[in-house]
Amino acid sequence: MRKKIKSSFILTLAMIISLFVPFTTINAHAEGKSLSEAEAINLDQIVSYTDPTPSDYENKVNYYVFETTSAGIYSLNFINVGYGGQTSVQVLDSKYKEIYSSGWLSFSNAESKNVDLTLNKNSVYYVEAETDAYTADDNASAYIFRISRGSYINNVLSVGNDGSSLASPIEIDTDDKISYADPTPEDYINKYRFYTFKTSNNPGSKYNFNFINTNHDGETAAWILDQSYDSLYSSDWLDSSNEGFNIDLTLSPNSRYYIVGETDCYAGDDTASSYQFTVTEKINTQNPGKPIISSLTSGTKQFTVKYGTAAMASQIIKFLISKQVQTTGARFQYPPIL
Repeated sequence: MRKKIKSSFILTLAMIISLFVPFTTINAHAEGKSLSEAEAINLDQIVSYTDPTPSDYENKVNYYVFETTSAGIYSLNFINVGYGGQTSVQVLDSKYKEIYSSGWLSFSNAESKNVDLTLNKNSVYYVEAETDAYTADDNASAYIFRISRGSYINNVLSVGNDGSSLASPIEIDTDDKISYADPTPEDYINKYRFYTFKTSNNPGSKYNFNFINTNHDGETAAWILDQSYDSLYSSDWLDSSNEGFNIDLTLSPNSRYYIVGETDCYAGDDTASSYQFTVTEKINTQNPGKPIISSLTSGTKQFTVKYGTAAMASQIIKFLISKQVQTTGARFQYPPIL
């Protein structure tokens, strides 16, 4: 009996204290709002925010809340779209425990975070998004993001000033000479273009990226992304004519890669900034591996094979010649045409 009275007394005391000490959640350190006041958003809704008062140099924090409908993979695609500051994003569970944090993103559009999250069924989650204007720079920092069902590879979200994006990039071929000039430099807005190309079947090939700033009146920069949109290379700002970079990257065969080109017109100078680049395959002739057959076509008493890897092709050709088979380039036909 004594134990019951003691437990009851402690419970009553706790209830009385709770009347005078209100329950609070984690507070935003700039706007004073709590997670309990988070803005409700829907799945697939594109959410955007721009710092309305960047000149105060104070971090702005916004909270959003969404609910899942089933268990599984959900994607977060978050993009910094304000050149003048940093942004970051965190995802919290229903108990406000952090399950993902992006770190600071400092370059607009090309600086983004795409992540897959395994979430529970019919559960509440929070997104904490923050903007930070650089000291002595009153250009607004801004972001856009979206939460979607399924992997980010299928849900990637991005924006380009010319209508291109990582979801709908401009298709290019290797050896194409690509040129771009800011069509509206007088607006002083950074322009982004998104390109994509596919590698050949040749294993071990290196790809040369030759990117040049072709106008000294503005800055340019570029990023190279893999098929998961992770950065393989990012350049510094190129701010003088003919300044650029020339690098070789070993890429996976038969895979898609992306290039993001950026132009930045200096404030007070409305002359267009521009760039030019090429992507060139350098076939591995030292250790090419096995040839890859891309097609096999049958015919009347003959067949035609197409295959990759030029170095191995020469070995196959020698073998076929020894067997009295006529060859032409990377194709052979059996029996030989007389």
